[in-house]
Amino acid sequence: METKPIIVAIDGSSHAMLALKEAIYLASCSNKKVVIVHVQPSIEPLHMQLFVKREDIREYQEQMAMEALKPAIELLKDNRIEFDTVARIGYASREICNVAQELDAHYIFVGSRGQGPIKGQVLGSVSNGVLHQAHCPVMIVKEQ
Repeated sequence: METKPIIVAIDGSSHAMLALKEAIYLASCSNKKVVIVHVQPSIEPLHMQLFVKREDIREYQEQMAMEALKPAIELLKDNRIEFDTVARIGYASREICNVAQELDAHYIFVGSRGQGPIKGQVLGSVSNGVLHQAHCPVMIVKEQ
């Protein structure tokens, strides 16, 4: 198994699953490990802590991460691909790139909703952020 993994950003969307399918194909051809990464946004503003315990917030975030990762894990197991999972809290594009750098990734795969340049800039695009911050090649997978 080559040491440099393929990173795949997983958010629970069909677009992310398409990216994972492409990554699985590459991993099976090149004998690479896949690392699926899910990032939950931070939801700990000070006023939230007045109503919800920090432990409850963390538990909720862990539950949401597992829900997003579960279909990806099943697909990787079905295809007999070696994999790891990483769940982080923060800004998605930054954390995905951090994981890729920490693991010296060969590639990063992300799904794209295909919102176009104007809507993507207004709303902020994870795939666009990853593309501009990554230290390695990025594959942005769109629906055909």
